[in-house]
Amino acid sequence: MSKALEHIISSLNNAHLYSIDDKPPLFAIDSDSPVDLNKSFKTLCASKGVLTITGEQRLKFLQGQVTCDTSKITLEKASFGAFCSLKGRVIANFLAFDDDQSTHLIMSQDLIDDLIAHLTKYAVFSRVTLTNASNELFVLGSNTPSASSESLSVTNTTDSTQLSISNDRCLIITSAVNAFKQLKTEEQLTNEQCWNELDIRDHISWISKETSDVFLPQLLGLEEKEGLSFNKGCYTGQEIIARMKYRGQLKRQLFLVELSSKDKTEVSEGTKIDSENKKNIGQIVNIQSYSDGHIALITLENDYISNTVFLVNGSKVELVIK
Repeated sequence: MSKALEHIISSLNNAHLYSIDDKPPLFAIDSDSPVDLNKSFKTLCASKGVLTITGEQRLKFLQGQVTCDTSKITLEKASFGAFCSLKGRVIANFLAFDDDQSTHLIMSQDLIDDLIAHLTKYAVFSRVTLTNASNELFVLGSNTPSASSESLSVTNTTDSTQLSISNDRCLIITSAVNAFKQLKTEEQLTNEQCWNELDIRDHISWISKETSDVFLPQLLGLEEKEGLSFNKGCYTGQEIIARMKYRGQLKRQLFLVELSSKDKTEVSEGTKIDSENKKNIGQIVNIQSYSDGHIALITLENDYISNTVFLVNGSKVELVIK
């Protein structure tokens, strides 16, 4: 934990970080009062980090590496996107914005250092610098009911950048000092898990180390969110990704589902889903768990959309598409 993050956590009442297995730590607030989603709230997205790319050719460099069309990333417009392997599987996905000096990619904390190591051998030819800026730039989630900003619009202030990700939610990227100030003065703080659930309900998926190099970008909903371009030219994995689209070989889709089981079957991101007559007909992308079930984004073969009973780790589960 960086000293800046440690200061933020220790200075907030009832705040702490906790980790599940080897996943990035999540921000939590101990409170007996439920969050009122009809009122403004903020959270610290501690599991998210920022990869910063500097250099005049940074967007050109990214154009040959990522799924989105980086020419559409402007001072006023952000973009979802992904880095893929040669097999077309997503290594890391991100939300990108540019401040006229650098391009910043918001992604899972646990992917940044490995991604920098992977990209460095290409970056030298474009004279760009890759930096893990997660100790300098912090990501907050903010909910403003009845707000109406254009999706992925960018708003800059003197001390932060705001990225609209839905009608009433945005990400705020700011310094440690201002992150602390905003969290300290916010009337309603919430757990990061609550924010992650809202991402799931908005069909916003996030890849972490345990699901890296598993899913095609189409299966993460990137095409619908303009984070996957089929007109921009070549990038790593592009040939396979395009073939799956134009030859009609993609037999799965991304779905929002509620999932429950009588024997409290353990499920996690990356867990495969079986039917009673076929193995691996789906897979969990992101999931949030409750005492009586789960809400999740999953991939599922089209032939099994009408099914309601599936198998996970050999146990029966009920799955309802929302």
